[in-house]
Amino acid sequence: FKEKLGDDYFDRMLKNSSFEKRIGQDYLISFIQDIVNFHKENNSNAYKKITFLEFGCGAGWRTAEIKDKFNFKCYGVDPSKKAISHAKKNYPNVNFSTGSVTKVSSKLYGKIDIVFFGFCLFLVDQIDLFEVASITNKLLKPNGHIILMDFDTKNTYKKQFYKTNLFSHKMNFSSLFLWHPFYSICKFTSFTHKSNNITNDQDEKIGMYLINKYVRG
Repeated sequence: FKEKLGDDYFDRMLKNSSFEKRIGQDYLISFIQDIVNFHKENNSNAYKKITFLEFGCGAGWRTAEIKDKFNFKCYGVDPSKKAISHAKKNYPNVNFSTGSVTKVSSKLYGKIDIVFFGFCLFLVDQIDLFEVASITNKLLKPNGHIILMDFDTKNTYKKQFYKTNLFSHKMNFSSLFLWHPFYSICKFTSFTHKSNNITNDQDEKIGMYLINKYVRG
């Protein structure tokens, strides 16, 4: 997903209605609260020092809202320089940087508690998905979590990305992780772009997964 296309995508999303911008945010907050509650119920103070990383952070408002609500140490990464410039200007208390999963700093390896993919994996080149899974695993702490929000489809298919010569690729991205015994699904919810109504349109259905990494000794 090239920088110029990232800038174009950012410009388009910036014009969307406030409702469309907030797609899935209430579910995201609920999933994160589940993680916090898990640590509290297990008498762990880990929730007080959680590190959160969002890939495809765009304008940065999601990451900033998580920072404000939970007081996590937060990072946001996006390929669009326009998006990151906007995010840094509006949310200076979050660490934002231009990049992608495959270009993220190795200094973060083993230091992230929650990795959030917010509607970005469908834009990743298919050949890079193997590297995405590998690097995500390196980023996560032994008992970390992945929250994945993307198109909810059981079939793998591609579609022209707006009026470009690129294609988006839609699939069940949770399978990038769930094949391995370290990973298990904790929670799943499905909704649509416009509402919570049921739809059979694969381009409208959205799924959000909460996936736990548990490294056994």
